Amino acid sequence: MSKVIGLTGGIASGKSHVAAAFVRKNIPVVSADLLAREAVKPGSEGLLAVSRAFPEEMSSDGSINRQLLGRKIFHDPPSRILLEKILHPIIRQLYLKRKEALSKENPVIVYEVPLLFESGANKEVDLCVVVDVPESLQLSRLMERDGLSEKESLLRIRSQMPRADRLQLADRVIEGNLSRVSLDSVIEDLIHQVLSGK
Repeated sequence: MSKVIGLTGGIASGKSHVAAAFVRKNIPVVSADLLAREAVKPGSEGLLAVSRAFPEEMSSDGSINRQLLGRKIFHDPPSRILLEKILHPIIRQLYLKRKEALSKENPVIVYEVPLLFESGANKEVDLCVVVDVPESLQLSRLMERDGLSEKESLLRIRSQMPRADRLQLADRVIEGNLSRVSLDSVIEDLIHQVLSGK
């Protein structure tokens, strides 16, 4: 059975940058964000459940209006909790299928999950790795990347688990602004650590 590295971090912390480093080392990365999109594909039970719970956030073609839904869940914590309650079990099942398929040929798999601890997915991995940057860098990245105001960006950052709590739960912390060379060295060390069971 493969060893699984759970990769998480705050929004705009550099998770994709770190995930790409694992891919360069031929380690498969399963993205919970991509699984979430699969969970609500046309005709799926997930899409039906979301459309029932959030009818005002649906487009006329029956798809999710992601901008409206994003605004709703970041401004209304009970709505975010409801959406997570709908999607997390579906995402978990999709992940377990993907893990089973990948385990046949890969000694190490990375599961990239923005809400690793909040969703309980940390219980299904062998090593929890948190990608971390100062909140000021998160804020500037998020404003630039998503074109959000400072207020909207802070709202999204603060809707997640506090940085200090994430760091306390981490088995390893990777700085989200490392150079490619430095990051590749850290990744090699992590792969060795998880394979040796240390």
